[in-house]
Amino acid sequence: MNQDDFDKFHTDNPEVWSLFVELVFKHINAGHQRGSVEMIFNIMRWNHEIETTDPFYKINNNHKPYYARLFIEKCKSNDDPKYLKLVDYFATRSSKADHKYYGGIAKSTDKVYGDYHDR
Repeated sequence: MNQDDFDKFHTDNPEVWSLFVELVFKHINAGHQRGSVEMIFNIMRWNHEIETTDPFYKINNNHKPYYARLFIEKCKSNDDPKYLKLVDYFATRSSKADHKYYGGIAKSTDKVYGDYHDR
């Protein structure tokens, strides 16, 4: 999986992004301050009738880092302060997706946090 594969999938399957964002905000509105792309993807797979152009998988796991970073970037670029608070909703590890969103500079937030409120 590389950037071009993700870009094609994302362009061909806009309903995946829409559902992804909807589920993230449902989780946030339920009072959660942190979440995982794994959780969001599994909800999309098991609880929603969604079809994609992927010939093998409903939603390929290799897309997870790209969707996490896309969400982070959309939050960073929004002028509304409430979105800036959501930048840390997903923890990330170094990934090939960093080349797309951070110009090849690996970004990682894989730190162990105690209480989220203490950060």
